[in-house]
Amino acid sequence: MKEPILSTDISTSQEDRLNYLEELSRWNAFALDLVASMVRLHQMEGASGDTSAVLIKTRESLHRLLDLKLVAFFQVDEESEFFLADCEPEEMRSYVLELFEKLVEGGEFAWALRQNQVVRVQESAHRVVILHALATQQSISGMFMGVVEDHLDRLSSPAMNLLSILLNNTASALENARLQQRLQEANLSLEKRVEEALTFITAQNRRLQDKVTALKSAEKEILEAKQIAEEANLAKSRFLATMSHEIRTPMNAIIGMAQVLGETELTPQQEHYVSIFRNAGESLLTLINDILDLSKIEAGKVQLENEPFDLRALVDEAVQMFSLRAHAKGLKLQVKVDESVPSRQWGDANRLRQILVNLLGNALKFTHKGRIEIILELVKDNQFLSFSIKDTGIGIPPEKYDLIFTEFMQADSSTTRQYGGTGLGLTICKRLVDAMGGRIQLQSVVDKGSTFQVLIPAHTPGPLDWKEGALEEEGGEKGIPKVAPGRLRVLLVEDSEDNALLIKIFLKKGSHKVELVENGQKALEKFQKDSFDLVLMDVQMPVMDGFQATRAIRQWESQNRKKPTPIIALTAYAMKEDRQRCLEAGCDIYLAKPVRKQALMDAIGRVFYRSQGKSSEASP
Repeated sequence: MKEPILSTDISTSQEDRLNYLEELSRWNAFALDLVASMVRLHQMEGASGDTSAVLIKTRESLHRLLDLKLVAFFQVDEESEFFLADCEPEEMRSYVLELFEKLVEGGEFAWALRQNQVVRVQESAHRVVILHALATQQSISGMFMGVVEDHLDRLSSPAMNLLSILLNNTASALENARLQQRLQEANLSLEKRVEEALTFITAQNRRLQDKVTALKSAEKEILEAKQIAEEANLAKSRFLATMSHEIRTPMNAIIGMAQVLGETELTPQQEHYVSIFRNAGESLLTLINDILDLSKIEAGKVQLENEPFDLRALVDEAVQMFSLRAHAKGLKLQVKVDESVPSRQWGDANRLRQILVNLLGNALKFTHKGRIEIILELVKDNQFLSFSIKDTGIGIPPEKYDLIFTEFMQADSSTTRQYGGTGLGLTICKRLVDAMGGRIQLQSVVDKGSTFQVLIPAHTPGPLDWKEGALEEEGGEKGIPKVAPGRLRVLLVEDSEDNALLIKIFLKKGSHKVELVENGQKALEKFQKDSFDLVLMDVQMPVMDGFQATRAIRQWESQNRKKPTPIIALTAYAMKEDRQRCLEAGCDIYLAKPVRKQALMDAIGRVFYRSQGKSSEASP
């Protein structure tokens, strides 16, 4: 549709002016319709991602606006180079490319790129080239080139503004189309990658399911193996506990009778025999204790105590145990404690004492001349306690370092070895140190000596955690004055005749009256009928065991408002949990067999000291 033109002749009639206004109104309506249709079409085609369709629709709108003899669209590729994307008529493509080169060389093409409006170039007297950049605020996507056969001045009209609007809209549509095309390509790529990932994940899931199935099967086998191992371990623990009881019961009589026999008048030869007798018993007892300790450690039943104790007193006690033996061998036994080491510490004093005793015993066993030193100091910024036991003994070859910490193994494992022992002491030491969060180290030179260093975390108790006094003993307090009770009436509950005889011999010098019963049921009946000052209760007995009998006695005392009678448990069960069971049943003190005479006398003194203290507290 051509733009309406009003004549400039002054004689133009009113009718002509009305016709002009009507034509102008139709032109405006045409322009609005053209722009609206282009916006809708470009939005639709741009959203589809088809740039060719956008150019076709634009070309149709341009032909409605102008009488174009040539329409061409140049676009920009990925390398920012212009290429001919659309040309109508097609047979003028060569002419368009030549004209493009001419306009580039002349600078008109570059000038049009910098403008956002129509640039007109008069190619000949009757031919005008129209250039308009296809650009948005973000980017330049191409160039429109059109040719009209008209004079340059005739194109300076509102039609050029409408042309610019259409082409700017085209630029936006092309950009949207390219973005949509990239989005579609990205979606296709993403869909492909997702499909590949799903395929991979599916395959991985199948493999994972196979692995899970295999793991479940393996887990089931492991659980079954664990259950079997736990049952075997439990059976071993029960076996060792039973064997401990069965061995300790006769050993109580053997060691006890050897002690009693040693107190009688003997010839030198007889004293020598009795000494061998007692040493053999003590060695056998040490072996049993080591096996039980190792069994508890392997079963995970060792529970470390966490209580305040006197560190220096503990070391002194351990050293005193070996001072006579060291003197007899002509060895110097020295203790060096650094001034920075606090006497008060927190931990398991009994287990620490066991470690020191084992290491000192080994040092004494394998040292024939020279000295043994115990060095106690703080190391690693005072975070660790260091116990070093140095000797001038036979030493250990480097290749045997790991071996000596293996159970039942020694540096010399030949059948002709000179030194005895089970090979359990160092194994127990290492596992106890590991359980304490520390480590044990060894340095040794053959024929020069060895140094065992134990490092454990240092824990100093606060003022409120510390109780002044001496160290706690197993089953009683050290430092409590031993009360020597007068003549006592004692109920002895023991099913072994040999052990019963031994206890009677121990109590004979005190002129105590001893009543013997062989099981817990008879003990309860006897206790209810007669009055006793003390009960010595065996644990393992027929009919009614010691736990049941003690509970029954305590219940009868409570019901009849009787003052509790001291009960001392005498048992061949040596586990710590057995001691706890005895105390929970109502016993006052626990003594493990074999029972030494002095240990029994001390226990009687302690239990009567306690009962007297309770009595005085209860009295008004």
